[in-house]
Amino acid sequence: MPNAPSRRRAARSPLDHSPRRLRAQRVIAGLRLSELARRAEISKGTLSELESGTRNASPETLDKIATALGCTIADLTPGRRTAA
Repeated sequence: MPNAPSRRRAARSPLDHSPRRLRAQRVIAGLRLSELARRAEISKGTLSELESGTRNASPETLDKIATALGCTIADLTPGRRTAA
């Protein structure tokens, strides 16, 4: 039997996010963990793991969180900051 093509989706590379910045942005927005998770359409457990640094975020998840917070992905990731 010939090898069938794989139907698995390509793995998405996790983005390096800053748990400290993620939590700070949530606090600045005045949101509880459960409310941000609801707005970002992710589980509260996932968000908790992202904030504690025990889990890496996919690009899609980080985008959902940034959108729910009204900030950019750059605000949640380490690196150089540019003046606004």
